[in-house]
Amino acid sequence: MLSKFGSHFMIDRDLWELWLSVTLEITVDCRRIVVFDPLINKADNTALFDALGWASDIGSGSLYILTAWNPGGVKLPMHLNRRAQAELLSQLGSLGCNFWPSVGSSGSWIESGTAFLSGDDALAQALGHRYKQLAYYRVEMSQIWCVEVGNTHNESPLIRVV
Repeated sequence: MLSKFGSHFMIDRDLWELWLSVTLEITVDCRRIVVFDPLINKADNTALFDALGWASDIGSGSLYILTAWNPGGVKLPMHLNRRAQAELLSQLGSLGCNFWPSVGSSGSWIESGTAFLSGDDALAQALGHRYKQLAYYRVEMSQIWCVEVGNTHNESPLIRVV
């Protein structure tokens, strides 16, 4: 699935396509918000508009979704994934970021993550690099992107709101 190129992983096309079809959810005040669902959003953008309206109400910048689970695409034991995710949350807290739990899923695959607000990709890139992640999601007012860590020129839209 992955091949090493220098200090950067090259992402297999099948893996990239999987990430473009992931259902993304965040939880705010015990309320689950579907940010992207490839089945629903292709026909109805209601969930997407709700999430984007929510994000614009609480701060400026974009909403980013990142995980610390399974660095480099390598499956780790649950206790190591939980420890890495706890470190990510602690780091976001120490930076004063607003953040919320998130989940990405596709079929039988599910992974916990964190949604946070930031003014630009620099923080998401730094955190992605720190936790050895291959990509993250950026939710903007008019689009949701899957962005490769270490290569912001490699980004693909999930859906464009018109």
